[in-house]
Amino acid sequence: MKSQQIKFMALGGGQRVGASCYYMGLGNNHILLDCGIGYASGIKQNPVLNALLGVPGIYSLSQLSEIYISHAHLDHSGYLPEMLHQLPNTKIYMTELTRRLLRYQYSEENYQRLMHLNPYVVQYILEALENRCCSINYAQKIPFKEYEVEFLSAGHIPGAMMTLFRYGGKNILYTGDYAVEESLLTGGCDWPRDNIDLMVICGLHAKHPLGGGGNIQNAIQAIKGEIQKSLWRGENIYCQAPQLSKGIEILAMLNEFVSKDIKIYIDEGIYNLIGEMETFNLQMLQRNNYRLSENSNLYDRCIVLSARKKPRFLDHFSYIKADYSLHDTFENTLNFIKKINPQQAVIVHSPNNSDCELETVEQRLMYDAECRTQFLFPEEQELYSFF
Repeated sequence: MKSQQIKFMALGGGQRVGASCYYMGLGNNHILLDCGIGYASGIKQNPVLNALLGVPGIYSLSQLSEIYISHAHLDHSGYLPEMLHQLPNTKIYMTELTRRLLRYQYSEENYQRLMHLNPYVVQYILEALENRCCSINYAQKIPFKEYEVEFLSAGHIPGAMMTLFRYGGKNILYTGDYAVEESLLTGGCDWPRDNIDLMVICGLHAKHPLGGGGNIQNAIQAIKGEIQKSLWRGENIYCQAPQLSKGIEILAMLNEFVSKDIKIYIDEGIYNLIGEMETFNLQMLQRNNYRLSENSNLYDRCIVLSARKKPRFLDHFSYIKADYSLHDTFENTLNFIKKINPQQAVIVHSPNNSDCELETVEQRLMYDAECRTQFLFPEEQELYSFF
């Protein structure tokens, strides 16, 4: 098949984190890759969808044919409920686990306050998520009239997927948030078997040679070390995991090494999300795991695991913030690009480096004779064409 032009526009989440949403035009198919929300200086940010009306051939947002959601983090999926309302005929694709996690997150009061949703709208969203979202499996292929799509595991968090398009003789990979290294709940990402012509990569640390700290395993071991020291001193611990999915990972770590006579109390948000995970036969809870409640005995030796800040009445607890990056480091991003060696790499989800003297992945790889990749760091609302 003769190669055809591919269009791309970042509607959010270009050279920043938040509101990740990317337009891809494949012939008559107008596609969205993710649809998230973001925050800057306390102000909620949405993707600028009206920018699509400046794309040749698009006269209405109703022309969007498919939306692919890479994973359940809200900076990639938080604006989807609005799209479900605006686009009643657009197909949405994600893994079944991502759909379950989103259903839970959209039901959360904090999210509903954030989006100013009333109960009637919430009910519509949950029904639409149930009836209109197509759940996919890894390695599944779906043929459309003008392109074929395949789904690969992305690592990062459970349910995350990379999306591989075959169109006009070209292979296009959208990574979403991915991780080469395994974490406590996921293995590393799958590697595409095809030669990749165009790769849209979420490269959080693509401009930060010193960013991302150590690898995921080293970060988890450092948190484990802090917890072990507090336990050795006989202290009760308040462990804050700022993201619910990280709370589940930390629980998995605690259950590996904490003595079974030490109770682990889990806040409601993390506990309910564990319930969603266990519907997929992902056994998480052990006998010393309890839901945190007003009746919990916090005077015995215990650990409290929560996504919330430590309340004042627990000032006597040792405080440990269990936060770490689930994204690839600069070096892992570099090696990921080198191994795939796409003809064109479009780097998104990548905030600018405050130190202009430090390298980007492009500057490092320009001296690599085996690298054929050309790089683009797209500005938001700018239309780009390839091939």
